[in-house]
Amino acid sequence: MSVRETGNEKQGSGFYGSAYGERRKKRHQKGRTRMNILLGILILLVLLWLFLPNPSAPPPSDPGERTREFPAASSNGTNTSSSSSIDQSTAALPPEAVAPNPMLEIYVDQELREGPYRFEVNYPNKEATLSEQADGTHLFRISGNAYTEEEEIALPFRVHLFSNKPADYENFQPIFTEDLVFQVEGDHYIFQLSHPEELDPGLYYYLIEEAESGEVYGVGKVTVL
Repeated sequence: MSVRETGNEKQGSGFYGSAYGERRKKRHQKGRTRMNILLGILILLVLLWLFLPNPSAPPPSDPGERTREFPAASSNGTNTSSSSSIDQSTAALPPEAVAPNPMLEIYVDQELREGPYRFEVNYPNKEATLSEQADGTHLFRISGNAYTEEEEIALPFRVHLFSNKPADYENFQPIFTEDLVFQVEGDHYIFQLSHPEELDPGLYYYLIEEAESGEVYGVGKVTVL
């Protein structure tokens, strides 16, 4: 064999070896590309799972529902009073000052719960009005009876007074909050509370609430002249 032929064989062997290496390199690059694509798809699916809303998840609750516990409203117990029933003394007030708060109006003077506690408010009733005193304040008073199936009223109860503005109730911003004190009166308890406060003329709502659970046992209203 001549030197020239030997050189040609080496040259051909080098060519095929180089071509094979290029093919391996391309296959490796294609494999890496597929892996990158699959990894990208996996990351995208994870992000979609994390950030898309879950259709089976319940919607966020209303602020009022999170803080105050009312029973479900009954259509038979719905209070139908409206601005048309306001007498002449309140008709002179701005309409927004006496507009009912629909979130509380339906519960006014309703018996909200069955045992173990029940409240009867003797004063104020929904027609009650407060007049300004000599010192410029209005004296909010509440009194009534409380009944329990337990041996005693061991849980703390309190009274909140709200304006008629829905936002004040939604954000739970009462004008004042006072604890109720109970006294034994035969087979039940009595309570009474007086609180002086500077109030603008308008419609106000009070809530009787069990302080630990946030359960509401009574809702009423009063008008400031």
